[in-house]
Amino acid sequence: MKALKFGAVAALSIASLVSCTAPAKTITVYMSSSSNRNEASLSNQVFREVNSYRHDRNKKDLIIHSGLAGLAREHAQFLRLNRGKYGSRGSDANHHGFANRAMKAQYTMGFGRVAENVVCCKGGSGATFVRLWSQSPAHNDTMKGSYQYTGIGTVVDSDGMAFSVQLFANAKTMMMGSASRFGAF
Repeated sequence: MKALKFGAVAALSIASLVSCTAPAKTITVYMSSSSNRNEASLSNQVFREVNSYRHDRNKKDLIIHSGLAGLAREHAQFLRLNRGKYGSRGSDANHHGFANRAMKAQYTMGFGRVAENVVCCKGGSGATFVRLWSQSPAHNDTMKGSYQYTGIGTVVDSDGMAFSVQLFANAKTMMMGSASRFGAF
């Protein structure tokens, strides 16, 4: 294992989170370089940490959906392969292609509303990612949103840069037919 250092403000900048804060002290996060095992472990950490965060705010736990996890992992891999090409100000975190992921979740998996949180930083843990998201109003609202399902994909590059994508979704609600809605008229 090797120690990777980063400041919360630097991580916020890397993650393209919109937040202005005073410089934070540097913390050391330990992370092994064994890729696939750590990627799955990080995704599981994110899942546990987000559900813990939701539980503390009286929100229901999310349920893992393998299809959403596959979409999230594909985007995390895309971010790794396209570092610095699509994000604002050269950042590595972005929602490029989100509309396509949302439509795929809606039309092939039967979901209704879909949202996404993305983070990237060197080193880190599920707790680090949740802390970064909680410091951004939009990402925080997504974590606390009234979603039922989630899928998380995490990819770690050879230099220790971790890319984590979490999709959130609701089951599609069925609309009543016209005859049912207007039967009373």
